[in-house]
Amino acid sequence: MAAHSLSLLFSLYRCLHIYTKLSCQIRVEMEGDMASTQRTYETVKEDFSLFHSAATVGDKIALYDIWAKTYDQDMVVLGLDAAGHASKSISSHFSGDREAAVVLDVACGTGLVGEKMKQDGFGNFVGIDASKVMLEEAQKKGLYQDLKQCLLGELPLPVQKGSFDVVVICGALNANCLSVSVVRELCIACKTGGYVCMTCRHSPDNLEYITALERELEQMQDEGLWSRVAVTEVENFVRGVSAAQGDDYSSGYVYLYKKLYRLEFGDYIRRANWAQGDGGGLGEVGEIREFQETAPRDAVEELTEQTTNQTTPDIWAEVRAVRDMVVKLEVYVEMLQRDNSDAFDVVVICGALSVELVPVSVVRELCIACKPGGYVCMTCRHSADNLEYITALERELEQMQDEGLWSRVAVTEVENWVKGVSAAAGDNYSSGYVYLYKKL
Repeated sequence: MAAHSLSLLFSLYRCLHIYTKLSCQIRVEMEGDMASTQRTYETVKEDFSLFHSAATVGDKIALYDIWAKTYDQDMVVLGLDAAGHASKSISSHFSGDREAAVVLDVACGTGLVGEKMKQDGFGNFVGIDASKVMLEEAQKKGLYQDLKQCLLGELPLPVQKGSFDVVVICGALNANCLSVSVVRELCIACKTGGYVCMTCRHSPDNLEYITALERELEQMQDEGLWSRVAVTEVENFVRGVSAAQGDDYSSGYVYLYKKLYRLEFGDYIRRANWAQGDGGGLGEVGEIREFQETAPRDAVEELTEQTTNQTTPDIWAEVRAVRDMVVKLEVYVEMLQRDNSDAFDVVVICGALSVELVPVSVVRELCIACKPGGYVCMTCRHSADNLEYITALERELEQMQDEGLWSRVAVTEVENWVKGVSAAAGDNYSSGYVYLYKKL
């Protein structure tokens, strides 16, 4: 009872604090230009402290609504130009038609990214933010063709997949805003060959987040979703706003990635053992990344010219059949994500989690399809030819648990799971694993 009373009192305190701030903001607006003369480093730092103490998403959005009127000038007070650094990085590598390019600005706030990128020649912007008042401020700049309100990290981005030449997120990648898993949404929204640019401050209170973020970025590169173009460290990125940092400036990072053509398909070709035993054919193709921006059919045809030991027409017929299967699987997975989010009490995948079938990233789609409180069950064989895949799979499962997407219920090892079907396994039985997770 005492604990409940304390919790209630704390909630009332936070509500009163937010109400007081809102009342002050209304008074400032009524007094006209007083806001521009009252914003100092100390007042901005105090507002940041209030934001960091907000316990719920609703509280944070309410504070952003209040902050919108002075946000631009507060960024000047803090010496923060994340939008400018992002625009510079993108402009250094983007070789397409900037006027025609469509830019998605995620967590767009008041539209600072649009302003900076417009100066660098870009002309078409779509903005997404959780704060309605921030979006109203962005609308006043007259740069955005479309502005959408969305609770970032809680819902998929309300945009068509693969439709943007550039996707940018500035300022929201930190421990107090978004889970690192949101970067996958950015990649999904980007066109093949397009760029995803992200900024992140390197302050003492954000170090664990940066470690998790960079692990996710590297994981996505390992999965063949994108390739790293540049990582730029910026000194004096922003002035301190936390007790741990004091008044000192901290550095920041600008990450730029280029989205690749579905390298899972290329990896599948490279690793598969359809060719002539150990003697050559597809088994000796090696790295597929040079074909990363070509269509599957074109990539396959180019590979025929580069294999030193030519495969038979029957082998290539099998390759094309598998190519079609992979394309159908990609379409099915996209439909699953788009139409069936949070739709199933139980999601099961048996037999397909292996190096020759699907990438480990598919487990995120399974989680998306499952209802909160529902179960996801996966099986995987523990054979000699599947050990690297299991390592990557378990790393992904653990990463998703760290992100708070689900919790592990049980992992069961089964002896004599399946009799060997590969040269490495011989005729011996291999064990297998059954993974059970509960969506949070």
